[in-house]
Amino acid sequence: MKNIFTSLALVLLLSLSAVAQEASSEQSSASSSNLVFLKSGDLVFGGRVALGGVAGASFGFAANAEYGFQDNIGIGGFFGYSGYKEDLGSFEASYTNILILGSVNYHQDFLKIQNLDTWAAVSLGYNVASAEAKVKQGNSPVPSVSAGGFVWGVTANLRYYFTPNLAVAASAGYGLGYLQVGIDYKL
Repeated sequence: MKNIFTSLALVLLLSLSAVAQEASSEQSSASSSNLVFLKSGDLVFGGRVALGGVAGASFGFAANAEYGFQDNIGIGGFFGYSGYKEDLGSFEASYTNILILGSVNYHQDFLKIQNLDTWAAVSLGYNVASAEAKVKQGNSPVPSVSAGGFVWGVTANLRYYFTPNLAVAASAGYGLGYLQVGIDYKL
């Protein structure tokens, strides 16, 4: 399932890239001053709820920030948490994932909708993962396990600005969750 989803996310990213190249080669009739893009020096931050989280988690929480490195190209940071429990018969296991990611984001007016900022992102970071098992009855000691490792993600994203600084945001792809929704604020 993970490999299928990763393949689909890569196809989506390549498709968005092809659309971006085609769109940049054509002249748009819309005025670029009315379109919302990330500008050099912009700082955007927000919070997200991730649905379809890491491993068996049904959801997670995240905070994100993005800095406009240059027009339409941003660098971002992401901190996310997800956790869940699993019944293993005589044991109950608890899992925790803490993701710390950096990303490179390419903003392009993919959908040609005013006040809608769309972009593709590639992320790389670390998952601090841990697992703990507890015996349901009795006092048998069970060791906890720390795990984790480097992770990467590919997402298609959008922000719809209700005001010049406040936007609802969504991301789809491989990361903390298959779908993330939240609110962003631009300084």
